[in-house]
Amino acid sequence: MRNIEKMPVKKFVESDVVNMADVQMNVVANKSFSALDMFMQADIFVQLIMLLLVAMSIYSWAIAIDKIFLLKSVNREYLLFNKLLQDNHYDVRAIEQKHFSLIKKMNIFGDIIFIIYNRLYVASPNSLHANDSLQSAKNELLQDVELKIQEINEQMESKLYLLGTISSSAPFIGLLGTVWGIMNSFQSIVFMKNASIAAVAPGIAEALLATALGLVVAIPALIFNNKFYSSLESLDAKLNVVFNRLLTRLKV
Repeated sequence: MRNIEKMPVKKFVESDVVNMADVQMNVVANKSFSALDMFMQADIFVQLIMLLLVAMSIYSWAIAIDKIFLLKSVNREYLLFNKLLQDNHYDVRAIEQKHFSLIKKMNIFGDIIFIIYNRLYVASPNSLHANDSLQSAKNELLQDVELKIQEINEQMESKLYLLGTISSSAPFIGLLGTVWGIMNSFQSIVFMKNASIAAVAPGIAEALLATALGLVVAIPALIFNNKFYSSLESLDAKLNVVFNRLLTRLKV
């Protein structure tokens, strides 16, 4: 009799579990797992985290694009400046007289040529033939050139620290969204009393999207940040070489 009584109960439990599994699989199958849909279905706090990461990504790309164009402009001017010096045998007076219109179009290195020309040939042209006066003028020019190099570096480095901040903080911000989303998934397990993968998979997927987005934001920012600082070091070394060579070969 005991065996006969247990049979209907066992069959009922099995059929009930199968039906619940079918329902859950249908729900999961009908649930969209696209990035946009997962964002719309996520918790409000996770949505705010994702929106913050998107804003950080847009801002980092804006900084990177601006620095790319600025770096190209500085390198282009440097090549033209170096060519003018070599073609005219470092004679700044000849460069100023022959290529005045070209120099005016140069935003950075044109100012340096005008500074050298005005200090050596306009301010006190009659006294520069004395060695002491010429050496004093060159020392003052060296200070001016160093200040100009510093201005170039500051212009290039401005806002680069933000790329470093974004690259280091974005993964942790995304991880915060993931932890929050997984906590919500566990709370839903307790509330629904259902720990099947079909019940928690959507919530976990939405939570992991925040971590993925954080990495998508951080990786390009880190690459750009390292690339720009490397380019700045290379440019700074080239500028110091060409300016020191210019000051030693100045023709008065």
